[in-house]
Amino acid sequence: MLITKHVKESSLIMIMIFIMVALFAPSTQAASSYTYAKQTANNKTVLHVISTDPSNIQFKLLNEKSTLEKSGYYGINGGFFNMGRNDGTLHIAVMNDKTVTGKGQWESNSGGYNAINKSKNKEAGTIVWDGKKNELSLQLVHGMGDIKVSERKNYWAQGGISMSLDDDKNWVAIADAQGLAGRILERERTAMLFKGKTVYLIVTNNKITASVFRDAIKEKYGDKVKAIFLDGSYSSQLKCKEVSVEGKEERRLQQIITLK
Repeated sequence: MLITKHVKESSLIMIMIFIMVALFAPSTQAASSYTYAKQTANNKTVLHVISTDPSNIQFKLLNEKSTLEKSGYYGINGGFFNMGRNDGTLHIAVMNDKTVTGKGQWESNSGGYNAINKSKNKEAGTIVWDGKKNELSLQLVHGMGDIKVSERKNYWAQGGISMSLDDDKNWVAIADAQGLAGRILERERTAMLFKGKTVYLIVTNNKITASVFRDAIKEKYGDKVKAIFLDGSYSSQLKCKEVSVEGKEERRLQQIITLK
């Protein structure tokens, strides 16, 4: 009887330990759902890369209250935003037809439309995951209502600036038309891309031009990859178990791309 009681007590203790781990150790779960790699291109650009399944992606709003490192999330920074105004994001950030801000599609800085385009049709590169089909695509859209998916309640979409890796002749004109800020300036850079069914979240804290960054990504991933530029400079931040990457000046972020 004493042995049986001891076994029961031990089993109960083990169950309680497992419950506590599940509740209070989210980073343990996140650590098994991605791969981190550090790559150096021929042009000396150092790429910090998180690769993961698209089903593991979600968007969060920090409202300029925290850097990525201090937020507790793994991931990278998202689209451009107006610093110091705490009024939302300038690029599409939508999950299951709901904006990351909770605002309607066309409300100011809602995350429901790509807001900084200079192109005539206002379209910008947007990476879309169709959850029902488990397919990734790069779509040129202005507002979230233009996104093509098989089920409106089962997808995500992140807007940015088309990197056009397969179009060396026209990529500059395309990026400028979509509103890429500081293209020729030497700044930290962020990108999101996909190949097959894998999403890559990439940050470099080298201060480089958009062209140098694009060359490094093209060298490592080829020209068939679909990619977008995200916000750069001190907004370029990456966090995972292995590393935290951010600029010398702490910048509190607005919208971030995180791992579930």
